[in-house]
Amino acid sequence: MAIRLPIQQSSLQTSSHMGFQRALVLCLAFVIVLFPGTGMGLEYRFGWEFFDGFFKENNYLNPATDTEPDTLDYDNTYAIIGAYPNVDVQFDKNFSAYFQAGVDWTHSWDEEDTDDWDAEVVGAAISYATPKFGADLGIQSFRPGKGLISYNDEPGISLQYKGWDRAFIKGDGFQVFDNSPMGMLSLGYHPGFLETVELFGAGFHEADDNMSDLFIPFYDGAVSATSGNIFYIGGMADFFLWDAYVSGIVIRESGSVEIDHATGGQKMDLAAYLMDVEISYPVVDRLSASAFIFFATGDSDPTDGDLTAFMSPMPFNDRTMIFFNGGFARYDVEESVVLNGVTWDGVVAPGIGLDYQVSPEIVTKMTVALLFPEKDPYNSQSWYGWETDAKVTYEFYPSQWLFFEAGILIHGNYWKNQLGYQPDPSTRLAAGLNLFF
Repeated sequence: MAIRLPIQQSSLQTSSHMGFQRALVLCLAFVIVLFPGTGMGLEYRFGWEFFDGFFKENNYLNPATDTEPDTLDYDNTYAIIGAYPNVDVQFDKNFSAYFQAGVDWTHSWDEEDTDDWDAEVVGAAISYATPKFGADLGIQSFRPGKGLISYNDEPGISLQYKGWDRAFIKGDGFQVFDNSPMGMLSLGYHPGFLETVELFGAGFHEADDNMSDLFIPFYDGAVSATSGNIFYIGGMADFFLWDAYVSGIVIRESGSVEIDHATGGQKMDLAAYLMDVEISYPVVDRLSASAFIFFATGDSDPTDGDLTAFMSPMPFNDRTMIFFNGGFARYDVEESVVLNGVTWDGVVAPGIGLDYQVSPEIVTKMTVALLFPEKDPYNSQSWYGWETDAKVTYEFYPSQWLFFEAGILIHGNYWKNQLGYQPDPSTRLAAGLNLFF
């Protein structure tokens, strides 16, 4: 199982659809079936992760309701402390198991001054691996579309065949929400070191009414249920172009969405697109520069029967710290289908970045992005604004580091046109440490 990201994965997780007891029973059942003998020489490796972070966010997005439009006045200051013990078990050269639990404490200094404790099973999976074939069953990491389709740890199965020279085929099936499954099939090729070309297709059946919040503002709060069948097809590639490194993904979304509301029901066809491309180039020793563009279609009239806004279940986008990162929603994204363009008008976001390694232990990163509605790109009279972010990490010991992040989003005329006034900038400060043992 892949190593968890410090905050992003732990707090983007939904409640595990398989409880602690059920996960253990699953693992034990596989051990008993696969290894009925008692003479096994098992190898164990215990470890744990500790996270401590402080966050201060001002003027974040309060999504629209049936009575109120979008506003930019949400403030919060909060801290997260988490401990994540784990164990790896190697049964023989082919079979292994992984288990990780997590306990998080979050304290928020908002108007209610709240404390929240959360304990969950982060991962519990049995793995089988040979040089040509691999299989993983249980709660594990799934990142379809580089996390832009969905980003979570869920119960499911992952199968991979890599018996060809450099090609591979992979199939995933997992539960996104309580009753909403997703399946994905991908075919890829590794041209060289750190290079991959991959074609994929995925399907998602939404049966948990997790799109309702998106449509409530357009039906006067009278949305009673939503459902849908959503399909994704696309390609992604990571490769070297001389000294430059190119990373990109393009996705086409199709399918249908059904909405039940007070005056009846409506079925809408879905056709949307997403693109994310970045080119990085080493300028001098320890300094690299990059340019990127992120694009997600929007929909100016979601009730006309044809949906063109790109949406997906719990994606994660770290192009910028404030505007993206779950769509102004901080790290605690709830179980819902969200707009990848953040608002119904979609987004076009060109930007640049600089990465500078001050020393082997200290790495700095700076990002500047311009943010435009997809329906009216590059119009400075109706743009979202511009954002700049900075991050510094200091690895004071192997796999143990401190981090500091700061970001500011200066709002453009889009929000002035929506709200009738120019809102104050959105800001974010974060600091903390992450320890792996």
